[in-house]
Amino acid sequence: MKMSLKNILKNIYTFLEILHTARTDAVSSWDSQAVTNAFHWAKYCERIYKQAKGRSFYGELDQQVRNLASFPAVNVAEPVDMELLSRSVDLLRQAFLRNAQLLDELILVQVFQLSGVCKSSAAQLENSIQELTQRSTPSSQLFSLMKVVAGWEAGYSALCEAVLETQVESMLLYLHSSLETITAENGRVLTEKLHRFVQQDQGLEIIFNVALRMDNHSKDSMVYVREFLMAHLQANGKKPEWLWKVTKGTLARLAEKWPDFYTIYIHTLVAWGKCFEADFTVTPFRWRLSKASRGGFSLESCSFSELCQHLLQLLQQHDSLIGMATRKKLDKLCGEENFALWEDVRVELKTAGQS
Repeated sequence: MKMSLKNILKNIYTFLEILHTARTDAVSSWDSQAVTNAFHWAKYCERIYKQAKGRSFYGELDQQVRNLASFPAVNVAEPVDMELLSRSVDLLRQAFLRNAQLLDELILVQVFQLSGVCKSSAAQLENSIQELTQRSTPSSQLFSLMKVVAGWEAGYSALCEAVLETQVESMLLYLHSSLETITAENGRVLTEKLHRFVQQDQGLEIIFNVALRMDNHSKDSMVYVREFLMAHLQANGKKPEWLWKVTKGTLARLAEKWPDFYTIYIHTLVAWGKCFEADFTVTPFRWRLSKASRGGFSLESCSFSELCQHLLQLLQQHDSLIGMATRKKLDKLCGEENFALWEDVRVELKTAGQS
């Protein structure tokens, strides 16, 4: 080892002092730099452990570390030995999470990013989030910071503002989806969460928002989310009900991002249009769901006006590929069977300023 044993023990002693202090009221005066420095000492101790493990001097160093427990300032609950050093970062993170005196604004950026928790195991993510929620409420500043870390927009956050468990699960899904690599355990947990979310009232919206904020398509986690979402939509693509579980703006943004999703989306809208028939019992006539299509459909969500609103969102992408593709698709539909419906759709869109 390059450093002298004396310096190594002195640095380990410094970390043990920090770990003790992190569990006291003294952290109420700590700022971002103090938390950053604390994690640097914790990571140093973990490096010492990794360098010493399996080496001839490990036993001697372990005994020297044990001797540090006799110093009054070393007042930690855990046995002081080399194995403690192997868990330095996690012990410090837990100390901060469980200490109500640490300012909320220091928790997420410092404790999550500096401790590397977002790249750790699924089990550690679960424990971290559960510990985090014990010190916060949906209206707290800390929860607002959680939303920022997860990339949630105000409108999306409002979907489950009053439901603590839903927000926690949403955060967990985002963090699992942010893992650099997917192990068998992480993959199982992520898949279970996706299956559970898709059954919930707001679950599909949550998955869509997670997908929108995952820019690295090469990540294993991104592949998991993408493949799950596409498989689910392909299995339900001819049933327009799934469209009503996600906001139109979210659908349009993902259509812009994923061409294969746009294909499913536009095919679903066309299938939805085929469910309408002209109602000549009123003047002027109007488009309504055919009797054969009404079973199980929400008439309000499945109205002609709603169909037009979905198409309007796509056309509002202006000169984007999906905007041009949607105009081309409408032109084609107006020359096919049931053209009257699509001609009326174009009239509605022109009224709204899109053609």
